[in-house]
Amino acid sequence: MGPGVDPAFARSVGRWLRAYPRRWRATRSDEITAVLADLAPAGARRLDLRSGLGLLGAGWATRWREHPPLLAYLGYVALELRLDPRYRDWARDDIEGPWFVVRRWLVAFAAVGAIAWLPVLGGDPPPVGLLTWWAPAMLLGIAALGGHWRTRMVARQLVVQPGERVTPSGRIPGVVARPRIEARSWLAAARVVALTVLALCAVVLATAPHRAGVVLDRAEVQLTSVPMSAGARALGFGLAALGVLAGVALARWAVGTRLRTWRPVPQPYRWVVPLGPHGRTRLAAGIGGGALLALAVPELAALLAFPLATVAAGALPVLAATRRVVAAGGTGAVSGVDVVRALRRQADRADTAVDGYLPAADWLRVGTVVPRPGDPVLADPAPGGAVERRR
Repeated sequence: MGPGVDPAFARSVGRWLRAYPRRWRATRSDEITAVLADLAPAGARRLDLRSGLGLLGAGWATRWREHPPLLAYLGYVALELRLDPRYRDWARDDIEGPWFVVRRWLVAFAAVGAIAWLPVLGGDPPPVGLLTWWAPAMLLGIAALGGHWRTRMVARQLVVQPGERVTPSGRIPGVVARPRIEARSWLAAARVVALTVLALCAVVLATAPHRAGVVLDRAEVQLTSVPMSAGARALGFGLAALGVLAGVALARWAVGTRLRTWRPVPQPYRWVVPLGPHGRTRLAAGIGGGALLALAVPELAALLAFPLATVAAGALPVLAATRRVVAAGGTGAVSGVDVVRALRRQADRADTAVDGYLPAADWLRVGTVVPRPGDPVLADPAPGGAVERRR
């Protein structure tokens, strides 16, 4: 964005430009915004409707032109079939999108739902119970396995095979630095989780009519349903209050000391990254899955609410104190794992490189055909390229 472009006008143009693919916006949005700002009347704070509709139509036309054919797209979505390399840029946009894992699970949810409801056509009762369990399982799967699914699709769709041409979105297997969530993003996510857990526990403790009880019958452990009495509800809220007091004491006398005295070690193979859209999507899915699971098994949720409320209430003061120390720069902890190690008085240890994927264009020019085994070795890129910078 040029220095003379009004920020409000740039935001207005940016909303219309969302009709274009993500990779197109990353390379051309500033240029288009500057041109539209030059053409707009003096003092304009938003793009006029006619120009906006023009961007909208052109953006969707670009998406349609670069989208795989219907059959190839259905194979990609339903069976993870590899797309033609000319659609690799589109596949990269899809895989890197924040809603990629959600769309993947929605397809699985629709397939399971369709299969489960087929017997209904023959007169069987609707399988409501199966869908009740499948929804929280789907969301918890997104939270736990979203990164694995994304990596698997990168290997299947973006890795350039021998005999294929290198594209800007092509990838090759390699050894990369280990990504770690930065401390502030990690603390913000932990605070959201603690607040959500505490709120859900309070609702469960206040409204649940029954809770699960543990009965020891010789060598067997059985769960029974026990009415939720007023004393049990008071005990739950009392434990939460006790957790707050313990958390305040720990935050006052231990957090600052542990964070300030903790010493990091050099981390040449670490890559500190923010939580980002992917992480926020997985965080929201985990919270939603936990809430749906509590609705599916309310009696067990009422039993677990006692310890969970205590832990969540105690964690909030600790997280608040940790955030103040990190924001003030009074600690060497720069990632979430550093914060955990410092609070637990664990010594830091160096991360090791991990398997990952690197841009193929850093080693071969875009448009070059990847050699097959036995083909002549290609010349190195010109000096000053990405290869030289990595040496």
